Amino acid sequence: MDIQALISILLVDFPVLTTLLSTLIFGEEVVVILGFVSGLGMLSLWILFVFGFIGTFLSDLLWFVVGKTAFREKKIHGKMHTKYHRFMHHVNKIASNNMFFALFITRFFYFFRLFAIVHLSRLGMPYRKFMIYEIPIIIIWLIIFVAIGWFFGNTALQYLDIFGNMQKVIGVIILILLVFLLIKSVVRKAWEKNA
Repeated sequence: MDIQALISILLVDFPVLTTLLSTLIFGEEVVVILGFVSGLGMLSLWILFVFGFIGTFLSDLLWFVVGKTAFREKKIHGKMHTKYHRFMHHVNKIASNNMFFALFITRFFYFFRLFAIVHLSRLGMPYRKFMIYEIPIIIIWLIIFVAIGWFFGNTALQYLDIFGNMQKVIGVIILILLVFLLIKSVVRKAWEKNA
């Protein structure tokens, strides 16, 4: 079975499960890709929004629980520990110690988003408050990232005759993903340098 057939099976036969699991495991990178696929007409937007929301929410909740139970100050040392504290100090300063705003601004940086979630759980944020904060943040985030992917997918749909086959479309998806990851990496490194 080639990659084209596998993607087709996952999207056509199991769109809900594919969206839910991929957003639960991979986050915004897959949301952009699924938005692209939706722009091509291969995935319903409502499935992407509803089950993308559920998968993302469950992923963040899992990290919140992990932060409360697994990460203890005495067990964590080294370079990552120092970066974590430096980054969270910088975020707290920018957000004026507003937990909602801290979650919102870090939502757009994959690795640092996890730092913020773990940090706030370790600070003792209640589960209910975390869930109330997460709902509007994820909705805004989904609208932005799905729109980006959908725009490129819809634009590519106009040129499918030029592409000729699905492998070229997959190549374009991978190229967009790589550019997206590169931009995020540059922004993250600039943020780390200034933190």
